[in-house]
Amino acid sequence: GYAKKVTTTDALGNIYFITYLPITETLPNAPFQTSVSVAEAMVDSFLMAPIITKLDSNGQLLWKTFFCHHITIISNIDVVNNQLVIAGRMTKNPYYEMTNPTFFSTPGALLENVGNLTGSKNFVNVFNEDGTRAWGTYLSTSFTHGLRTFGNAIYVLHQGNGLTATEGAYFGTPKTNVLTKLSNTGTRLWSNYTDLTNFNLDLSGNVFLFGATQETSGIVTADAYQTIKNPTNIYGFGVNLDGFHQILSQNGTDLLYGTYYGLQGQDGTGMIIPRNSGYIS
Repeated sequence: GYAKKVTTTDALGNIYFITYLPITETLPNAPFQTSVSVAEAMVDSFLMAPIITKLDSNGQLLWKTFFCHHITIISNIDVVNNQLVIAGRMTKNPYYEMTNPTFFSTPGALLENVGNLTGSKNFVNVFNEDGTRAWGTYLSTSFTHGLRTFGNAIYVLHQGNGLTATEGAYFGTPKTNVLTKLSNTGTRLWSNYTDLTNFNLDLSGNVFLFGATQETSGIVTADAYQTIKNPTNIYGFGVNLDGFHQILSQNGTDLLYGTYYGLQGQDGTGMIIPRNSGYIS
């Protein structure tokens, strides 16, 4: 139930995927982590730990490695410049001390250590083509909702309480979640607040935001397809939702387009699929 996307390919046709192995297993030739201890691995009460596997385009094994310290879940993977990007969360095993609090980060990271490690923290890590780690950073508490890449950039949608919106962010009012754009070397380009748990990117790296809203202002632009929120509440639940679509510029500072979208009653947009011209909702 934690995984959202655990298989991907790079431009060379190499295949990456996430699975879980018993901690009694060892990976002698692992480029990053050969084994884990009982303190480091518990998944749904079983002594399992996540491993990352890379195959070539013919299905031949190139490398595989454990990636685990305490209870580790890898929920999303993608690639940037033929490097593997993983996002997930760790939860401290309450019966053992955290012997390596910077396991999920590297020196100079955006967040090397998130302080109190009790509970859950999310992270992003990038691996070189040979399976060694390029860099890693913590992001904030609890969940990573989504991970996408474009060009040399990494976009991560995660819960807040770790990073705030950057200066000039279009969505600068605090919300539950944060959408953060990182460079392929781990520097932060920007962060915007959002209440949403999903997003997509178009062919220019602009961000599509979508869902359902009760808001009556701050949603649409002048060229909107539907400029006014439909006020009809035919179900009488006291919640009047209308679907919406928004396009945030790739620099995070401008709303390029926004519109309501829905007929009478409760509406919401479940997915946006960008096309060469326009998009499908």
